[in-house]
Amino acid sequence: MPAERKPGLIVCVWVYDGAGNLLAEASGGCGNVVLSYDAAKSAILSAIRGVWSDSCEFIAVGAAGASSAELSGRLKTELIAELGVRTAVMSDAELALNAAFGPEDDGMLVISGTGSVVFLRQNGNLTRAGGWGHLLGDGGSAYYTAMTALRTITDLRDRMEPD
Repeated sequence: MPAERKPGLIVCVWVYDGAGNLLAEASGGCGNVVLSYDAAKSAILSAIRGVWSDSCEFIAVGAAGASSAELSGRLKTELIAELGVRTAVMSDAELALNAAFGPEDDGMLVISGTGSVVFLRQNGNLTRAGGWGHLLGDGGSAYYTAMTALRTITDLRDRMEPD
């Protein structure tokens, strides 16, 4: 996966040939299926169509919020119906884990940015910690860090103490 990410864009598509050579890339809007399923599906389809080739044999989608079996199954079914290509849908973190270590090898992925999550695959077993979003707990994420700072400041002001 290319190291450079275009700022402000959520959906990124990379096209590789069978030898692992990067052939094309595209990007688009929000791809979080929990925040807005329809908007995410539309952004994903738009980005895919931006690099579409009739020689495409397989699509792997890693979408925020797609750790839900219901949402990932629905998206997979709809993408296959729309594009007619073998498709796998998983969370963005699971796709990153697979990209780093392959689909079966042991490995650990730690993400701490806008959100936070840890995925560990050991002896074929996948364990996850975190990644539940800002409302349920993303300790270590940028959101969590900013909210902790703001809560501290407001608490100090409520007690009329200096910042």
